[in-house]
Amino acid sequence: MGFSDQLQVSLIWSSEPTSLATPLELWVLLTQHVTTSGVGLPFTALNVIRSMADRSLTRQDMLELQTAYTDSMHTLCRVVLHREDTRLSLMMSRDVQPSRGVSAGCSLTYTVSLFSNVNFHLMDSSSKFRYSRKVNASFTSATSGGHSQHRTFMRNHQYSFRIPAPLVNAGPATASKTVAIRATIEASRDLPLNLSVVWGNGVRITELNQGDIQLSTGPYSYGIATSEGNLRPGIYTLIASTFEPGRTGPFSISIEGETPIELEPIAQEGAGMYSKVIRGCWRPTSTASGSLPWQNQSYVKYNLQVARKTTIFCRLQSVTAGQRIAISFSVFSSSVVPEDVGPQITSGSPHSDRVSGVASEPTLLPGPATYIAVVSAMDVGAGGQFEFTTYSSACPIIVQAVTM
Repeated sequence: MGFSDQLQVSLIWSSEPTSLATPLELWVLLTQHVTTSGVGLPFTALNVIRSMADRSLTRQDMLELQTAYTDSMHTLCRVVLHREDTRLSLMMSRDVQPSRGVSAGCSLTYTVSLFSNVNFHLMDSSSKFRYSRKVNASFTSATSGGHSQHRTFMRNHQYSFRIPAPLVNAGPATASKTVAIRATIEASRDLPLNLSVVWGNGVRITELNQGDIQLSTGPYSYGIATSEGNLRPGIYTLIASTFEPGRTGPFSISIEGETPIELEPIAQEGAGMYSKVIRGCWRPTSTASGSLPWQNQSYVKYNLQVARKTTIFCRLQSVTAGQRIAISFSVFSSSVVPEDVGPQITSGSPHSDRVSGVASEPTLLPGPATYIAVVSAMDVGAGGQFEFTTYSSACPIIVQAVTM
């Protein structure tokens, strides 16, 4: 897992216009010190985060440049400056490698040199916040869901993130309506990372809407990702993700702010319940005509047997790569009339092509009993694969396909 130091560069612009032929730029040179002979240098990288005055406070910090991790003594990067730039944050990140003698607690020395044709101030920003909260976890095959266009995005690590209201008597630094926050995620140099703070009221997010993002580390970056912004007091959902599903490895999240911060993990969907995953497919032959609503759609039916009274909810997802079709499902009580069903018990939302699929609300079912689930796709004759997951609080659900 990586760890990093941070510096802040405040740009001082002259009131005199500059020639368009003269490029405005900042060069940053990171030089590692060799302190032990015969031991390889650690892998390091430079990260530059740009702030612009005309961006909103919650979106102003985005990753502008990241050098590749290298075990070279020198790392050099060039940053093209614009007059809208007010501040640059520099991060020197290092990959922890015990085999090279680089552990999380070791002390590494280096020199950072800056060269620019624009005046600037340089200061240490590693510990400018009063409070911090750090959590350590690991991406596993079950909790590495990838970016928001993957149906497994909802499985990523998520946290209830509470920012309390600033104290009135805490002085001018915390008496404003917003609170300064810095969010950082670090992992090994081969993991592309993102950290997003969204309006979520501290509950698990299944689909990421861009309008709900209040703070983000921007494009996925290897080894480390960070962002700063001003957030209003409230309860948010913090989402840590890798770019691709299934990327595994330990990581750490650090949240710093001007007020005490509360950060608690959010349980996975269906945690503590019995679950059953049914994988199937819609086929053109599963389409029929009839008086029941789904009989003008592609559909598959299942018998759901429960041994006792239980609370259930279900989720249906389309799993065919590159296919976006409107899907839904309903659960009915059984009927004594073949090919018929009883009253509807619960259902997913109206047909939707959302990446995360559709889900029902928790519903109490009497038992023992048999119920009928109908999963359907809007396009008549549409093929494609799906995944239908049932969760039950009191007993396993026995699922049997109904031959049609």
